[in-house]
Amino acid sequence: MKNAHNSYWIKGNPLLVSIATGCDIIEADIIDKHLNLSHSWRPFKSMYYGNLIDRYLHNFPSNKFLYIKFKTGDRRVKESLYQALKEYKIEKVILSASPHPFIQRYEVYQEFIEEYRDLIPFIKMSEFKKRVQVKNVDLYERSIWHF
Repeated sequence: MKNAHNSYWIKGNPLLVSIATGCDIIEADIIDKHLNLSHSWRPFKSMYYGNLIDRYLHNFPSNKFLYIKFKTGDRRVKESLYQALKEYKIEKVILSASPHPFIQRYEVYQEFIEEYRDLIPFIKMSEFKKRVQVKNVDLYERSIWHF
């Protein structure tokens, strides 16, 4: 399966570009309780790329996977994310977080899994990759993160 890696960097409609490119997994890195998207956990407004609801959830296709990466240690993100997934009836959700020495994002990710495991359908990316081969597709190669 193809993962639209960091597609939220695309101007216009990253969801449509991801789908047109043949991606099955749409990635979103959330950095705060407002579900803002950014590749960086640093709170620089110039590095925000909109928010999850505006960029993806309004017309999210039921045959695609939404891949949420936790990049925040703010525990308030858990309720915001749960409410958004519930409201927009997103049923194919993949979750992950990487440990980081300065922020507690992995703990927030683990807490989200424990608190909402019976309320929304999701799978951890580590488990998902055991079942299917996932290939990252960089749809926006010219960025500050590609050297």
